[in-house]
Amino acid sequence: MNQKISSREFYQMVKSADPSGINRLTEVYTYKLAGYLRTVHQAEPEIAADCSHQAFMKMFEKIRNGELADVENIYSYLIRMVKNEYLMTLRKTKWEVPGEKEYLERMEGDTASDVAEALLNEEKERALRECVETLRESRQTFYKEILKNIDERDADTAKKLGMSHAGFRTRKFRLIKSLQDCVREKGF
Repeated sequence: MNQKISSREFYQMVKSADPSGINRLTEVYTYKLAGYLRTVHQAEPEIAADCSHQAFMKMFEKIRNGELADVENIYSYLIRMVKNEYLMTLRKTKWEVPGEKEYLERMEGDTASDVAEALLNEEKERALRECVETLRESRQTFYKEILKNIDERDADTAKKLGMSHAGFRTRKFRLIKSLQDCVREKGF
């Protein structure tokens, strides 16, 4: 069945209940519909195949039961059906990742933007931790000292570390700048 058939021929073939013709239609069009989902919606192959078969069977049943009048363009109707089937499947499997729903429910915030901001901040913190781990040991130690004395004035922290105030500020600035650059390179 390489030649293209018209919507009317398609409709009549389904209505006639010709088993060999219906099998060919099913095979060809579920394959094409699955390709559409994989290409346009980046659907996984198994999900695309399931959705295309489900959509085709629903349309087949509607034609057989007389619920679907002679459709002018059966192909655009099939595309809409398979797209809707795919979207419904996505909605059903939205929380398939174990613990994802519970994790997001624990996030503080009343709105979606609050939760998104919290997730983004968490990602930034993870990126910062990764950047700190790439530092030389002496710079990591210096970073930890800065954090430990975060509420103190720079001059007091410099004195505790046995450094000049200007030297401490310069080293702190360079460290922060290198960490900012590293986090920015990670996409934040």
